[in-house]
Amino acid sequence: MPDGKPRKVVVREGGLDEPTAQIVTGMSAEEANRQRQATEQLLKSAEETLRRTDPHTFGARQQETVSQIHNYMTGAQSALKEGDIARAHTLAVKAGLLAEDVAKH
Repeated sequence: MPDGKPRKVVVREGGLDEPTAQIVTGMSAEEANRQRQATEQLLKSAEETLRRTDPHTFGARQQETVSQIHNYMTGAQSALKEGDIARAHTLAVKAGLLAEDVAKH
C-alpha cells in the first residue's frame, strides 16, 4: 500500500462462492485422478477394516486410536473436497495403517 496501511476489504452478503481449487503441485491431471482414486480406495478399506472389528473388546487406548482413525478419515474426505489430493492421500494412508493395527489386536 502506498501509505503503508493495509487495505480494508468489505465482503457483503457472504461474498462469492470460491471455485474448488485443485491443489496439486507438479502433478498431471491423470496422476491426480489416480491418486484421488487410490485415496478413496484407502478410505473404503480402512472403513471396512474397522467394520470387521468388535469395538466392545477395545480398551481405552484402542478406542482413542479408533477416534483418531475417524479424524484422519474425516480430514481426508475434507481435503478431497477442497482439491488437496496429496493431503487427503496422506491422511487416508494414516487411517489405513492405524485401522490395520487396531484390527490385529
